[in-house]
Amino acid sequence: MARNAAKVGDIGTDHDGFPSTPIIAGSSNVFIDGKSAARVTDPLEEHSKQGSPPHPRHIASGSSTVFVNGLPLAITGGTVDCGGEVVGSGTVFVGDNAPDQSELISLSGLFNEHFCLTDNWNNQPFEYFAYGIITAHNQFEGMTDEAGRTKYLRGLHEEDISLDYIFQIKVGIR
Repeated sequence: MARNAAKVGDIGTDHDGFPSTPIIAGSSNVFIDGKSAARVTDPLEEHSKQGSPPHPRHIASGSSTVFVNGLPLAITGGTVDCGGEVVGSGTVFVGDNAPDQSELISLSGLFNEHFCLTDNWNNQPFEYFAYGIITAHNQFEGMTDEAGRTKYLRGLHEEDISLDYIFQIKVGIR
């Protein structure tokens, strides 16, 4: 059964009382009906409902045979990571079914990373320093270990981060 390919502006359906939202980003060089083709991992507009804060959404499954920039093309029936399905529209059709999200390579861990904080003057790690890191959707606080490493930051997609503050908290007298 052929399914519509999805593009920026197409919809991720509602789920659990959260409203439908549009796909907001896609390929920078592959277009469907003049709009960026949507792929697995591309974002949808955040959504919220009364009593629940906004949360991000991303396309979680797509075509098993058509890839755009190395990522599966989003198609009608593909899943959204927080719930709901992709509803594609337009003139491009794909002749396969979207696999279940569980059948895909898991995105879990793909964007998890820790950072090593070091002194620019001597390249030594900042041991046991308190830090705060801010992303578009979260804040992380912690203390570096003996190698200057932060705790692992976890995410489902690439995003910018900023090191908000760093304080030395280990005090000693020699």
